[in-house]
Amino acid sequence: MLRRLTACDLDAVVALDRVALGGWWSAHQYAEELGKSNTLFVGLPEASQLLSMGAAWLILDEAHIVLLAVHPQQRGQGLGRLTLTYLLHQLPPTIRHATLEVRSQNQTALHLYQSLGFEILGHRPHYYQQPDDDALILWRRDLPNRASYS
Repeated sequence: MLRRLTACDLDAVVALDRVALGGWWSAHQYAEELGKSNTLFVGLPEASQLLSMGAAWLILDEAHIVLLAVHPQQRGQGLGRLTLTYLLHQLPPTIRHATLEVRSQNQTALHLYQSLGFEILGHRPHYYQQPDDDALILWRRDLPNRASYS
């Protein structure tokens, strides 16, 4: 069952980061994010590990989605969609828009985001370390009422 993550989940968050994202953030950075009131962190735990996780920074009326990860052995089962949908529905009602960046060459992620109502509204050339790997900036405007999520 998806739920909000806390500092008690730090080891599982770091472990999923290592296998799914290659060590995107340090344990210290994750500990800070898990403790911030303006960061919403959610995940799908199973036993002592996480199968997926997502995080968003809450800034005024906007959610900036900074993280979506699925364990490599669990990919292709809809957990990314499930986790992102849950994250969006857990946003406070004051949040009206969501934004994120995605690698221009990550067609799987781009398809997921667009299928959930995100639109490409910007482009950052050479944003990532690979020379031909640009970032696409996606937005979802006018988020629906989140009280109806079950």
